[in-house]
Amino acid sequence: MALGRTEDTALIQALYTAASQPGDDGWRLFLDGLARSTRADCAVLLLREGDLKTVIVSGEMGDFDLNTLTLPDDPAGLNRLRNERVYSQDDLPGVLPDSSANIRTVRTVQADCHIWLMLMRQRDDFRAVDSVVLGGLVPHMQTGVGLWTQNARFRLDSSVNDRIVHSFGVRWVAFDKHARFVAQAAQSNLGGDRLTFPDPDIETQFAKAFRKTLTHQTPQALTIDPARGTELILIPFQPSAQFAMQQQAICVLGFVRDCFDRSISPAILSQALDIALSEARLAVCLSQGLSLSEAAEHLGLTVETARNYSKQIYAKTGAKGQADLVRRVLNGVATFGNTHLSR
Repeated sequence: MALGRTEDTALIQALYTAASQPGDDGWRLFLDGLARSTRADCAVLLLREGDLKTVIVSGEMGDFDLNTLTLPDDPAGLNRLRNERVYSQDDLPGVLPDSSANIRTVRTVQADCHIWLMLMRQRDDFRAVDSVVLGGLVPHMQTGVGLWTQNARFRLDSSVNDRIVHSFGVRWVAFDKHARFVAQAAQSNLGGDRLTFPDPDIETQFAKAFRKTLTHQTPQALTIDPARGTELILIPFQPSAQFAMQQQAICVLGFVRDCFDRSISPAILSQALDIALSEARLAVCLSQGLSLSEAAEHLGLTVETARNYSKQIYAKTGAKGQADLVRRVLNGVATFGNTHLSR
């Protein structure tokens, strides 16, 4: 049965708002509204996907122990509920741990995720309309939970990809046809609405390269800060019809790489190449373009000690000289050693 009351429409809106947001806060607001609408003491959303379980609660549980409902032996028989049928405490195929609690619950499935929506109260039993509300939410729960889990995976993919790109000292920025910023990577922090350049000549080179990118639809590259070794490549961008208005304004993508931003973890490199930590520190210096004598001075070593370390590195790794060693370091996992993902 479809939901038709104004408060039911508000519930559905809150549900889809929750589905579009990260974390549990949106779902708690939805459950707050559901509890108020049905006069429940608490509303519960239980999700189970494989061995992973998520329980979101709004309201006061009182003496009711929700954990006992979700034990592996399934005392209340939640796993045996027929999909999309609303159950009361008397209909459950198992036994409630607290027989004084009144309950309404419905179960559904979205892909591999099992979903239970529950209402609980300690005083009078629920009304018939409360079961109607619960049942009417089922198709929206299927869609909403599907969107929420899909968005969570997308956010994880995006976060991981951003961190990978950042670990290589790369930042991206999107330009409109006037070379103004439309969007940029979270790590960019370029400020303002345009790129800044150390001198007017480089700004002129950028303007020419930008026009060529737009006119000829071919990538253009230039050095925008010689002192830092910062380079920029401009790539034409053609959004498809489903892109948002902001993305439709993007004409050119720019990838900025600052060689000084690349960080290599000696500890990770030591593990990856199976060399000593002191040897890994030397390998990092060599991969950053230092000569053996410069690396020795940087690390506080004598040149002879640095030379002995380098011989050990080549013997252990099989690298055929410094160029081969640099290739292994820069192509290896040590470049991710200082990458931290936020949850």
